[in-house]
Amino acid sequence: MSGANGFTFWLSMTVALSALGAGEQHLVDKALDRLDQAGGDPMAVTMPASEPSEVDGRPRLAMARSIVTFHAELDTHLAILDGDVLPLLSLARNNRHLGLRERALDWYRRAELADRDGTFMGQIREEMADTAIEIGDSSIVLNHARLLLARDDAVMYADRIGNMLGVLLQYPLGPGQLELARSLDRFGARLPVGCALTVARTYELDGNLPAWHAHLRGLLARGDELSLHQLAVVLQGIADSFYRVGHTAWSRSLYERFREHNVGTLSAWATYQLGVLASLDGAHDVAQKHFRSLCEREQDLPWREEACWRQTQSEAMARIYTQLREHSWQPSREDAP
Repeated sequence: MSGANGFTFWLSMTVALSALGAGEQHLVDKALDRLDQAGGDPMAVTMPASEPSEVDGRPRLAMARSIVTFHAELDTHLAILDGDVLPLLSLARNNRHLGLRERALDWYRRAELADRDGTFMGQIREEMADTAIEIGDSSIVLNHARLLLARDDAVMYADRIGNMLGVLLQYPLGPGQLELARSLDRFGARLPVGCALTVARTYELDGNLPAWHAHLRGLLARGDELSLHQLAVVLQGIADSFYRVGHTAWSRSLYERFREHNVGTLSAWATYQLGVLASLDGAHDVAQKHFRSLCEREQDLPWREEACWRQTQSEAMARIYTQLREHSWQPSREDAP
């Protein structure tokens, strides 16, 4: 996007974002106090413990044999006609347990056909969605997310749909992800926090910064519902969205408040951004102090290498500015009018 159209788009974004009101400022302080008191780094991601590998394959072999026997004895067409859901559902679950997920989906579809009165429909759709997530194929995931969204009680499955949207965001952004985000948007404040964050992330990736920012501020108002990690992500996002549309005074105010608290990565990111803002203002002596504090840390930060590079550049710029001031021309009495 360039030229007049690009400028108009950027200007419309700056107008769309308003400063935080007094009530929201209080929520920011409350959130920072909560993060500070909890200790640790709320933005650190803890990897789940890996499950021990199954050395003894006999239970799996026994299950596989029982599936073959059960399938041989079951008249699938009659089960569907008679509405006998449970045997079909059992075969779907057992195939999924064995890792035969695409075959499991076939059995879930048969169970769905048999469930004409919808007694098990929600459960079947949930398990189909989870199986689709495990497969990870984007077209399968999108299809099953649409099936859940088509239900009258779709909001009950918002968490799962949000998980599916999260899987799809691992692929280049396209119409499918935006379709899901907009469909979920209709639930408003009824969206679970995790799902609302994924929707917000979708808008960020799409470059729809006002929508991203608006969702984050909505989540700030639900602060007590958020985990520490989610709270830190929301605070960072609000400050960053102000910065990215040019409201640097508003973003600087938030970054300075983040830095006043001992909240790990969020405080470190605020220091980095304050260094960038100082560089943009020509305050290279201030910028180098911020970048040096990050470069000299032992903590492994994603932007530490960049901070070291910026520190070097800021020091060089500060020296140049000092030399220019020392050699700048000063008018003498003879030059005075």
